[in-house]
Amino acid sequence: MYALSFSPDGKSLVSGGWENFVRLWDFGKRRKVQDITAISGSWTRSAIYSNDGKVALGQEKVYLFKSNGNLLKSMEISAAPPLCFSPDNRHLAGTSWKEGLVKVWDASTGHEVVSWKAHQGTANGVCYSRNSKVLVTAGGDQMVRLWDPETQLMLAELPHNAEAYGVIFSPDGKTLATTGYDHLVKLWDVSEIPEIAETP
Repeated sequence: MYALSFSPDGKSLVSGGWENFVRLWDFGKRRKVQDITAISGSWTRSAIYSNDGKVALGQEKVYLFKSNGNLLKSMEISAAPPLCFSPDNRHLAGTSWKEGLVKVWDASTGHEVVSWKAHQGTANGVCYSRNSKVLVTAGGDQMVRLWDPETQLMLAELPHNAEAYGVIFSPDGKTLATTGYDHLVKLWDVSEIPEIAETP
């Protein structure tokens, strides 16, 4: 098991890993609902739900599925990425890991909206703020960066002492947790960044 994610309402669970399939679960009843075969025949690094029930998988490509499990779109990318849906359901973000790129797709169609160079070396983690106005990335250049995804302007830069890997916002959106190969979890007050302070 490598990828595990609850749906926003906590009723469903998606799981994946080294097997050639991903499973959707009814968490309340503790029963399997559906298997989705790994189209690329590869392991699954990321499996996530959107707020409106879509499922995105990061394998050798990115696959976007409708809530009924039917494939909506497959997107070319250089490696199996971490993925994150925007809370407003408009976008899906991922990283082209080997190239240090961030890619953003339309979550309804799977068409690419924008991509930009976020890190020198690898781009390892990605997460949207609660109001969808900020995208945070973690990279092999030991930096965590906060971006305006509409303009691709960098809003802040947070250093680690080694390759940065994981990023996630607190439920209220005011604190950012980051981690990396320096074996540290860092908590950052990001409440004064104007884009984050805006009400969702």
